Amino acid sequence: ERYLAMVHGVSSTTYIMLMQALYSRRAIVIYDSVDEAGPMIDTVVAHVVELANQNHRVVCSARLGMLPKNTMWMFQQLEVCPLSQRTQLWEAERRLGSASKASSFLEWANRLGSDFTEDPR
Repeated sequence: ERYLAMVHGVSSTTYIMLMQALYSRRAIVIYDSVDEAGPMIDTVVAHVVELANQNHRVVCSARLGMLPKNTMWMFQQLEVCPLSQRTQLWEAERRLGSASKASSFLEWANRLGSDFTEDPR
């Protein structure tokens, strides 16, 4: 709530609409890379747990094994797998608008090798 107030201002229509969506449980709250919160990780996880306990829809991403073990029981864990070459080509064509642009992009990405396709951490 404080974040939305700081970003949008409490009297803005955007803030009011977002707060209505939160209060009516019609919003999905997304926390990306929670494991990168450093010394604030316990605070962030506590906030995620509090929202989940209040029946909010919460999506939280983090590397496997990086969140406190005592909170894992309440979340469903999913693993993101790499895309097949065929799916990468399809997605690149869809995003870039042409097969030639998609091929050029994927050739460039393949030259980068593991620096592009794997988590650098």
